[in-house]
Amino acid sequence: MEKGVVVSGLFTPVLPLSTLAKKVTLSNVPPLIKDEMLIKELSCFGKVVSPMKKIALG
Repeated sequence: MEKGVVVSGLFTPVLPLSTLAKKVTLSNVPPLIKDEMLIKELSCFGKVVSPMKKIALG
């Protein structure tokens, strides 16, 4: 079974990293997707150790 995220009916595969990462940046995430949902999905691939931080545009 493939693992990934479905957004607006479009499946995007999410693969585990082969080495540890310090930071993950997600871009173009629609505002209707809540941080809790992203954290839940990302937790399948490893431990989320810090809260989500939003980056202002412009």
